[in-house]
Amino acid sequence: EILGDAELTLDQWRVLRTLTERGPLSMTDLSGLTRITGPTVTRVVDRLVERSLLYRNVDPADRRRVLVHTGERGQRLCRSLTPQIAESLGLEKAEGIVVSAVEPGSAADEAGIRRGDVIVEIDRKPIRNLDEYKKSIATVRKGKGVLFLVRRGESTLFLALRPQG
Repeated sequence: EILGDAELTLDQWRVLRTLTERGPLSMTDLSGLTRITGPTVTRVVDRLVERSLLYRNVDPADRRRVLVHTGERGQRLCRSLTPQIAESLGLEKAEGIVVSAVEPGSAADEAGIRRGDVIVEIDRKPIRNLDEYKKSIATVRKGKGVLFLVRRGESTLFLALRPQG
């Protein structure tokens, strides 16, 4: 509902928030970080550029690449929406990462992680953003169980996940 009021799709929000948090990125890097396919991320960026929320320019370090940046309007919109989204998910702060999709049959699916869950801790370490999530997941040893602290609506629960391998 919040994204709808701002006339943003979930993919557009993911792109806008990633660029606001990370700074300028190439289309390839943006696609990888948001896990949105190349053609879709191109359409999303095109729409956000049309709305003056993002802009593109040539990478000064490699003139063959184009970098995507968050414009001032995009930064203001992201800053205004982040607390609203956190509040709508029942969070006191805009920390953690929102699960946007769960692959059926995956370890996350089997552990009970659902779309819309907010992961706030992994193995009792706070997760404030996507970088912290990735670092935490990268340290998990193959076949070792992982404990997630997840916010789901008004509830907070622990879910044990055993990575597939």
